[in-house]
Amino acid sequence: MASNEVADVSEIEAEVVEIDAQEDELDESSVPYRAFLTECLAAGGNSRVESSIERLSEATRQSPCMLGIDEAGRGPVLGPMLYAGAIAPLDKHSALKAMGLMDSKQLTEERREDLLKQMLKESDWLAYTLHVISPMEITEEMLSRQDATSLNVISQNAAIGLIRSALDQCVNLKEVFVDTVGKAETYQAYLTSLFPNLKITVESKADATYPIVSAASIYAKEELLATPSDARISALVHFYDYLVVRRALTESRTSEVLEVTRDRLLARWPKEARGSVPPGTPIGSGYPGDPLTKQYLRMCMDPIFGFPPLVRSSWATAQSLLEERGVKAVWEDEPEADEVKGRRRKRQSDGSTSISSFFKVTPARIDHSKHRQPFFVNTGLFSVENL
Repeated sequence: MASNEVADVSEIEAEVVEIDAQEDELDESSVPYRAFLTECLAAGGNSRVESSIERLSEATRQSPCMLGIDEAGRGPVLGPMLYAGAIAPLDKHSALKAMGLMDSKQLTEERREDLLKQMLKESDWLAYTLHVISPMEITEEMLSRQDATSLNVISQNAAIGLIRSALDQCVNLKEVFVDTVGKAETYQAYLTSLFPNLKITVESKADATYPIVSAASIYAKEELLATPSDARISALVHFYDYLVVRRALTESRTSEVLEVTRDRLLARWPKEARGSVPPGTPIGSGYPGDPLTKQYLRMCMDPIFGFPPLVRSSWATAQSLLEERGVKAVWEDEPEADEVKGRRRKRQSDGSTSISSFFKVTPARIDHSKHRQPFFVNTGLFSVENL
């Protein structure tokens, strides 16, 4: 079936049954992991943090431990960015290597599934911590007028949060390994300044070098085929989008771009956060170069209000489309507070301006209010954030 065609109801129902059957076959150790993804979607796609550290044995917590950190979904214009950490005792390095943990991008989908199931079963000595950063949070942080935050800083804050989460839960953390994009030396120096008691290693493609980072990569990038149990409610409606999008992901991607946990969240993101598009509209992989993603962006964009919460509106792809197809908006300059206060002092109790003010010589100044409506200028009104 082509990715942009309407799916047959009986075909969808058959796939629902097949997926449900696969869920029943999974080990109970995967239940908390799947439940977290379900809760994230149920929360409307908001940012969430989840950890299995509490299931580590006391002996593991007291042993010298290492933490590996990796991310998924840094580049897409759609959906969340996901940061994952893997925690294990330092003396489990050989055990992780024996599992076959290596660069997850070089593993087949089936092999990654097997590794994740195996890792979840070792919850007494191997834990995960996940931070899903919603596209809305990314947009708000990057487009903030008062304190705009770059994606690099957002990523660094997520990694810092994972480290602090382990320390706050009394893990005897000794070493941290971080996979990064960009200047590793600068990033490593920054993390070391924050955590001087930890040995921190930051490298590009660290998941191909350190098994603990590879484990984090699996946590971030693996997709369980099972469907969360709450999805059985109104299954045909719920799975219509899921199956169509899942097919779209498969058909639109190259062999190097493997399915990830982030893509699962993307495919099943709440409908109300997708904008006014027909049910089952394919959204593609979420990457700016994907034709299906480009098509979805054109369909979901409102010319006045812009994009729905699923879209990272701070991305150049989204901003260019909004400039090209959106209604041009002119934002009025807000006057300085001192200027407004001075204008207020000049006003008389009856609301008129003192006649003597017209004969005073005042120094030339930049008119901050020239772009504002006369009503607001004449009345001395201005916007306030705190009452």
